[in-house]
Amino acid sequence: MMNINITRISPTRWATFGLLLVVFIILSLLPTIAHGYTITLITDILRYVVLAVGWMIFSGPTNYMSLATAAFMESGSTSRPSSTALYRLRW
Repeated sequence: MMNINITRISPTRWATFGLLLVVFIILSLLPTIAHGYTITLITDILRYVVLAVGWMIFSGPTNYMSLATAAFMESGSTSRPSSTALYRLRW
């Protein structure tokens, strides 16, 4: 069992804990005061934040390089000529 001495916790840690507590309370009360679009928007933003933090945790120690931008550019460059020919669009 861990024995934590509360008097040894720094004021910065207390401020961080207090800020996280306030954010948690606001997010838990959000469905009662906000509209559906706002809740969906905040949920999507937080989902991307978690994804970015997870990628940062993975790619930092492993020095893994992201090639996602190259993949998106390639998919766009191959889909435009085919859609132009299929729908006879003129650019």
